[in-house]
Amino acid sequence: METKGLHFNIKRLRELKGYTRDQVAAELNMTVSGYSKIERGEVDPGIGKLERLAEIIGVNLLSFLHLETANIFYSDTDSSEDKKIPNTDPLHLFRTQQKYIALLEREVERLNLMIEIMRDSERENLSKGKNIR
Repeated sequence: METKGLHFNIKRLRELKGYTRDQVAAELNMTVSGYSKIERGEVDPGIGKLERLAEIIGVNLLSFLHLETANIFYSDTDSSEDKKIPNTDPLHLFRTQQKYIALLEREVERLNLMIEIMRDSERENLSKGKNIR
């Protein structure tokens, strides 16, 4: 049994909205191969790309992270794609939530680093400005 997560939600919502991988990849300025890696869970898209993806397919960003078991989380009952049942296993839900939390924590760290760099640059520019006068 394969654990489904964020990547599965992205794929499921894209399909539900009637978009092809080609269409979404083009809108994201990505190759289809690169976009497919997001849907397969091989790469984390990052919050910026998730926001753009939500905009493209017309859903709220939180739809990718929505944890309602009846709508989003599925496990394969066999290798057939059309035979799926909702996965209500508490351990599965807990692990999925932990993955989302880790993804968001990494994004917060990245954004905090960007803020720090921008503030340092601003301070440097201000001090240079004072020296010029």
